[in-house]
Amino acid sequence: MPTTYCKLLLIKFGPWNIVLSLWLLNYRVHYNQLSIDSLQIVKVSKAQAMQRAGRAGREKPGECYRLYTKDEYNSMPPFNVPEILRSNISGVILHLLKIGIDNPSSFDWLDPPQEEVGHIQN
Repeated sequence: MPTTYCKLLLIKFGPWNIVLSLWLLNYRVHYNQLSIDSLQIVKVSKAQAMQRAGRAGREKPGECYRLYTKDEYNSMPPFNVPEILRSNISGVILHLLKIGIDNPSSFDWLDPPQEEVGHIQN
């Protein structure tokens, strides 16, 4: 499936915003053993579905049409995995070192990277 596949469509129609929301999104994932990032098309979480619905009425009155069933919505995870847990953060580590944080593994992360995938090694 190409990464240009439409997952959200915002239509501005006069005084209205209309959002058509599929239950898909591009999800960046880092493969440590291959040292590459890849975009995967995955299902949105409930939190992302709610955020997308909010786009309809953010600037002016609007409607959100979700193009999935209630059962599909109920099967969605509450949240997606934070990007820091699924991305290559070598650039972040280098920046921390540059600003004087000599031991990134002791940094007070909001969501600490997973050590077992090799993002931070002690």
